[in-house]
Amino acid sequence: MMKNYDISIVGNGIIAYSICYSLLELDKSLRIAVVAKNPRRGSATMAAGAMLNCFAEITSLSLYNETAKSLFDISLTSLRMWDEWVSRIKEQSKFKDLKINPGTFVIHNAKSGALDSTHFDAIVEALNSYNEPYEKVSYKEIKGYNPVADCRALEAIYLPNEGAINPSEMLAALQEILLKSGRVDFIDDDVTSLTSKNGLFEVNTHNFNLVSKQLLIAAGSYSQKLIENFPEISGSIPRILAGVGYSVIMEQTHSNKIENVIRTPNRAGACGLHALPIDGSKNLYIGATNNVALETEELTKAALSYFLLECGLEQINQELHRSRIQQWNVGNRPVTLDGYPLIGQTSIPGLWIASGTYRDGFHKSPFIAQHMANEMLGRKGLIDHDLFKPERKFIRGMSIEESIQETVDHFMSGSYEWGMKLPKIGYDQLLRNLTTERLEKIYQELDIDFGLNPDLMIMLYFAEDQKNMTSYLNDALRAIA
Repeated sequence: MMKNYDISIVGNGIIAYSICYSLLELDKSLRIAVVAKNPRRGSATMAAGAMLNCFAEITSLSLYNETAKSLFDISLTSLRMWDEWVSRIKEQSKFKDLKINPGTFVIHNAKSGALDSTHFDAIVEALNSYNEPYEKVSYKEIKGYNPVADCRALEAIYLPNEGAINPSEMLAALQEILLKSGRVDFIDDDVTSLTSKNGLFEVNTHNFNLVSKQLLIAAGSYSQKLIENFPEISGSIPRILAGVGYSVIMEQTHSNKIENVIRTPNRAGACGLHALPIDGSKNLYIGATNNVALETEELTKAALSYFLLECGLEQINQELHRSRIQQWNVGNRPVTLDGYPLIGQTSIPGLWIASGTYRDGFHKSPFIAQHMANEMLGRKGLIDHDLFKPERKFIRGMSIEESIQETVDHFMSGSYEWGMKLPKIGYDQLLRNLTTERLEKIYQELDIDFGLNPDLMIMLYFAEDQKNMTSYLNDALRAIA
């Protein structure tokens, strides 16, 4: 039996739920289906620390050009929205203890490469430029911060307006509100096909079939396979890859407990090392990793698990070696080929996409939700340009030379964090030169005249089947170049 809805949303992470919530806020008469399988294996939301970081995410490229600045503006606006957003959701749900844990410490240590210094300076420069409050602090003032001696912070700052929120509680609160509305059906099943015919969309799962006037694809890294159900447009949309990251939750059994977000700048093609308390201060969340891949992953691997624990024990608190591990998480962040999000309607009327948010989808969710809800209901959205529309050309940022230099910096940063030891004189430059030569050869095999983000270049650098991966990227880039 076919069931009819006004809107179908494929996805059950923070973006999907937040948009659904915002739609009902604007029109309580809507009938909406939320389609996705539980549990959320591989979900970026459920593996996230849900840091509400804006300035702490700044790198040397964050304000590199006007497009990058436009994306940062969304991040900054999102930061200003969170207090009111949480207050409203808490008021409408039974989760009366839902709250932001305010405050983020950004530490600059010498465990990684020189890129940390560049990014730390970029954070401070942006804070000053935007008149955002921050405070320089001694690492000795940071509660729960007890690194081994050679990993201690060289300098640190405190950002009072940035913090974190429990992602599980946030999702649960939104789901409760949606269920209570009586206007939302949750379809716990995998989508097998999506079709568009006569102005309607058909969503088929293993056990259900439904039809709707509008369809929103908001399934994170899993959105790519859904988009491919529409071959007439899929080639015109930057493909979505998976930024695979691990996190671990462990007990805080030591007396000097971490109470706020503690994090490094973004480093080594990833989001930097970060730790934050959850469940009060009973447990600690630690995350650090990011490997871009063509396919999503749902199981942890030994190397990155080892690396994450080593980072936490050495760089955050050495007393964590006594802690019992509660849970390992694997999350797949949706990253597009050019690193910019896909937000808006496609050329198929009624078909919308909200994905490609990479590492800060949770942080930007209030903004994206309200923008998308307005546009889907024929109102003016919050974005006054179409830079991030789904069907677009590759957004060019760096030249090939700039990409190679940036990738070498990230490569060296990651190598040092992994514990690389080089002879003292000249070998750092020797390794840089060898890495540069390898990257130049990779670019010779890529059929492009513009640079790619370091995360993609590192993926190619370490690819087991580099020839096939290069061919894949050439095909994907050719359509949108």
